[in-house]
Amino acid sequence: MLIEITDKPWTLVKNSLVLFAQIRNARTACNEPSWPPKQIVLGNSSEVPKTFEQLQIELDRVFGIDPQQQKIAKFNAKRQVWVVLNPPGAVSSGKKRRKKRNRLDNSPYSLTDGTLLAVLDLMTDPDDSDDFLRPEDICRISKLRAYRSTTAAAADGNTTTTTHRDKERSRSAEDGVKLNYSYEF
Repeated sequence: MLIEITDKPWTLVKNSLVLFAQIRNARTACNEPSWPPKQIVLGNSSEVPKTFEQLQIELDRVFGIDPQQQKIAKFNAKRQVWVVLNPPGAVSSGKKRRKKRNRLDNSPYSLTDGTLLAVLDLMTDPDDSDDFLRPEDICRISKLRAYRSTTAAAADGNTTTTTHRDKERSRSAEDGVKLNYSYEF
């Protein structure tokens, strides 16, 4: 759980989106700062909507990376992978899309409170080959694969196994925002 102490209390509106962001260092294959990540709030007022363009502006404000040079990825805790977020209009399907598609809480972005983002400066990765995986991600992926293989082996042996995964709850004023960083198995 991440707790931030601020000079004055934040008042989040019902539809605001609280994200956590790190800058990606392509040379070291690490994200900085490692802990705590920077907090970004979108949709808290009409001046800060929950759009991809506004996310790019906020990342520019926090990390100083020009929006045209940003490559943004979100961390999928269930699969332990980073998913690159393409700007609207980057992939055209031939159909006209409604403006609603640009909102970050809708498809194809589907960001929720506590989502961990990483932003890469394309000037530091000219061949655009970085997959955003960090050493700790690779370690967790191997543990997850080992866990899944033992669970599958136990299921093949007619042994019942149960796993407990906490359901994500909606945010309330008392709860704050949970950083969606790891997946318990």
